[in-house]
Amino acid sequence: MRGRMSAYGRALLLLLLDQTKDARGNELAAALIGEAQTRGDVSWWAVANDPLIFDYAETSIEATAFAVQALVKRDPTNPVIERAVRWMMLNRTAGYWSSTKQTAMAIYGLLGYMQARGETAQPFSVDVFVNGQAAGRHSFTAAQLTASDPIVISAPANAGTNQVRLVKRDGGTVYWSAAAVYYDTATADARQGSMQLAITRKYALLTPVKVKDRIVYRESAFTGTAKPGDVLTVRLTAAGSPEWRYLALEDPLPAGVEAIQDTAAYPLEREAPDSWWYGSRVEYRDNRTVFFQETFDRGRYEFAYLVKVIAPGQFRAVPAQISPMYVPGIHASSEPQAFTIAVPQQ
Repeated sequence: MRGRMSAYGRALLLLLLDQTKDARGNELAAALIGEAQTRGDVSWWAVANDPLIFDYAETSIEATAFAVQALVKRDPTNPVIERAVRWMMLNRTAGYWSSTKQTAMAIYGLLGYMQARGETAQPFSVDVFVNGQAAGRHSFTAAQLTASDPIVISAPANAGTNQVRLVKRDGGTVYWSAAAVYYDTATADARQGSMQLAITRKYALLTPVKVKDRIVYRESAFTGTAKPGDVLTVRLTAAGSPEWRYLALEDPLPAGVEAIQDTAAYPLEREAPDSWWYGSRVEYRDNRTVFFQETFDRGRYEFAYLVKVIAPGQFRAVPAQISPMYVPGIHASSEPQAFTIAVPQQ
């Protein structure tokens, strides 16, 4: 039944055959190498979906990782394996892969590659140049071989072609990748019912008013200017296909504000039943608020929370972003927002 397996399945089968010293692994290894896709100086094994979680998620990263793990034990110098590792490194975002599952599987493959090639912890340094200009230098100690966080060096890009050059000094092996950051700012109104995604963010200023001997809070348009002590509502409208699942929505907090978790302390004047939608889960972190939405049946959701202004200054809110956690390459972003927080009058 090997012909009905994906490359992912055949890589796992090859690992098993080699562990049991089954000679049929020789034929399977040759077939696996033959089905690798190559473009330029990278190679990979393509698998279009993930049957384990019944989702759209492509598992080419995982298939390639296990193919590398299986094949490198046989011939660590095979050029297709080095090209596959290069492809894996290029398909990261901020040092990680598209989900915790894919990151874990990728690490299995890379560890097998490093072990088979006898790579050891050694001190070395790297100079980074972007478009001919020095962008930064970092020195690595031997102990940093197992450091959990990648080293990220940022540099502005030029329009069109950009050149990145690394100069490594001393021993060791450096693993690196380059990425460009951009924002997709199409509004949520334009995307409902589409397999794409869209997100819109709106702030509103809360003002206390008295209604029937009760203090409630009225929302008014936010002009971009506030003062310490002010409270704002943040409404994030996400739209797209009802078929999406496992979505993560991240809203970075601008400096000068902090999230308020207790919305009951600020009853709204016109509070609809779904005024405070938190999705399947909400997390209030130091620098952002994160919502998780397990299903997207309605095709349109408005998430909301509160922030309190705490410090004066000129700030900028990075765009909010939404993406399916297990589908790489799909995301949407809101517009950025400028904040002017005035110094309180004495």
